[in-house]
Amino acid sequence: MRTLLWTFVFMLWSHEAAWASSWTPLVKEGHWVKTTRDCEVWRGKKSPNLVATWSGWCDDGKVNGSGVLTYEYDEDGKRVTSRYEGEMLGGKPNGRGELVKPNGTRYEGEFRDGWTHGHGVAVYESGERYEGQFADGFPHGHGIMTYPTGDRHEGKFIDGIPQGHGSVVYPNGDRYEGEFSDGAPHGNGKYIWQRGNSFEGEFFYGLPHGIGQCRNGSKSLGCEFLYGDLTALRGDH
Repeated sequence: MRTLLWTFVFMLWSHEAAWASSWTPLVKEGHWVKTTRDCEVWRGKKSPNLVATWSGWCDDGKVNGSGVLTYEYDEDGKRVTSRYEGEMLGGKPNGRGELVKPNGTRYEGEFRDGWTHGHGVAVYESGERYEGQFADGFPHGHGIMTYPTGDRHEGKFIDGIPQGHGSVVYPNGDRYEGEFSDGAPHGNGKYIWQRGNSFEGEFFYGLPHGIGQCRNGSKSLGCEFLYGDLTALRGDH
């Protein structure tokens, strides 16, 4: 029984922390640039040989209303283009819009003062897909992140990282539900293997740690772990 439980628990932390991905906020604070129509627009970063084009209105010298904004510039020795289509206010994205970056990152949803803010859907260069709440450029609030590995995390995010209560379903059918800290299972939670065996109890950054309940088929046993090592079984009932 001890060997069998050890095998099950080893599978738990063999899953990588999928949240540790390469995405960055889609819009950052920057500077003002002029479009080809001499209308100012807020730009998140400086780019060499930048040409900005706006299809909509210019109000008080700033880009305003609905339209298409494109940035053409040099990057890594080639000419690239980013494109925003949606609502602008005071030279910044405000309201609903869609942003497509040269690296393939795409966001569709709400903006506020140039930041992705509110509800939206983002697909990142590295393959992650997030749908849910954003704040100041980060996934923030309740959302669902799907990773290239096939892991699907639903729960609370703070500044892009799973925090608080959430659940993960893994490609092999295993799942975890409970507390997270810095993206890892931490606190009280339950890990269920696809065949129904489970551990419920305390976790320490992905490792079972403390007293909990282990189930193997029809058998439920009290068990105790120390940083992932099974140290005691407390009865069979």
